[in-house]
Amino acid sequence: MKNEIETIELFNEKADRLVHSRFWQHITTKGLRLRLSSHGKPNLAAPDNDATQAFILTLRMFIQNNEPISLHNVCRLFEASSHLDDQKKKELREARDRLNQYLDSPAMCQFKKGRTRRAILDFFIYGDLAHTNARKRRDFKEAHSQPWRKYCYSYEFLEIITTIVRFILCCKKEHEKILTKHST
Repeated sequence: MKNEIETIELFNEKADRLVHSRFWQHITTKGLRLRLSSHGKPNLAAPDNDATQAFILTLRMFIQNNEPISLHNVCRLFEASSHLDDQKKKELREARDRLNQYLDSPAMCQFKKGRTRRAILDFFIYGDLAHTNARKRRDFKEAHSQPWRKYCYSYEFLEIITTIVRFILCCKKEHEKILTKHST
């Protein structure tokens, strides 16, 4: 029980860090836009690179299964929790399934046939922003080989991590209910 509460508190603390980041503030106030200029040059209105890299350092904790607050581990925690009724567990399981379906679905940018959103997430994070896995680095460089590809993949990557954060915030909301019950 104590370990469960500590994990939930850590999850919420890191979720708050995401929400209060410059990256998320840009997303929620200015949004993302990918446009073509009058000269046909792509233009991506998005958070700056420093804000994105700082954001990814925290987001990694939610997507790497070796972390106690990874979405995978927290969903397992939900399943075993005595604080959630079966209906709420079912809703959270279905929400996680929808997130995984989204990640495993074909990417909007199909410069390489069959590429999924999860593959884009992986080659940005593990091929550039947080790691340098050789295969993922090659995929990242290939995705950035031409200006239009670079902007298209960058836009999609930002959309993907925004979707993941929205799921994290849904989990945080459930965590807050559990913490409220636990403190009374």
